[in-house]
Amino acid sequence: MSTLTALELLRQRASIREFTNTPVPDHMLETVLLAASRAPTSFNFQPYAFVEIRDPQNRAELADIAGGQTYIHSAPVLLIICADLARVRRWCGFEPRTDPIMDPDLLIACVTDAALAGMCASLAAESLGLGTVMVGGIRNNPPRVAELLGLPQGVLPIFGICLGFPAERPRARPRLDSALCIHVDRYDAQLAMTAAEYETHWLRSPDGEAPSVSDVESWRDQLARGAKRANRLAPDLAKRHEQTADGSGHAVHVETMSLIGNLISTSLRGR
Repeated sequence: MSTLTALELLRQRASIREFTNTPVPDHMLETVLLAASRAPTSFNFQPYAFVEIRDPQNRAELADIAGGQTYIHSAPVLLIICADLARVRRWCGFEPRTDPIMDPDLLIACVTDAALAGMCASLAAESLGLGTVMVGGIRNNPPRVAELLGLPQGVLPIFGICLGFPAERPRARPRLDSALCIHVDRYDAQLAMTAAEYETHWLRSPDGEAPSVSDVESWRDQLARGAKRANRLAPDLAKRHEQTADGSGHAVHVETMSLIGNLISTSLRGR
């Protein structure tokens, strides 16, 4: 794939939530997963696992866990991307831990590598004419997802990817001007404050122009739903914060919780 093609795919990238009934050929899925395995990975551990969900009953329950997302049913392929801390710890000669927060650096590395692999899979699929959508809603109930997938301790479901031939081609959604995310040498607090205001005049469509009114309204709705979810998770995160404080009252590895969010606060409770 040429550099120009990769840039064009990223510029036009949009989540696909309506798929045709055409099956994805095995060789095409194999190509996608091979591309995913070429993602950057810390120490070449490749600490991830892809679980393809074929059982209709499991799909139905995963759709329910994810908030009733119909495309989980309709997509020809559903992959669950997992971070496999257990495999890395086993290679290093350690037993898998029951709580991944005890390995904060390994946790961040494994989740990062799994996310990179997932994005490579998505980009590869789109280069073949397929469409994809990421499904973060599987983290609504990680213990149940782990039970459905037979995941052992230390293997965490991070997100899902639905893929298939698209029945729609929605416009790419606007993004904040990239200038708000670029810091030189040191983190610019004032720039970050400006970005945190999420003002609509900073929005840009893929062609660099101001977005349409409908795109702006959709963007505002997404932000509101994201804030609502964050507020719902705040009590769990605060409780977890207290549980990871040392004797002097200083929080231990709180940055891990803020990065992984709901996954860290709920993934292994009750297992």
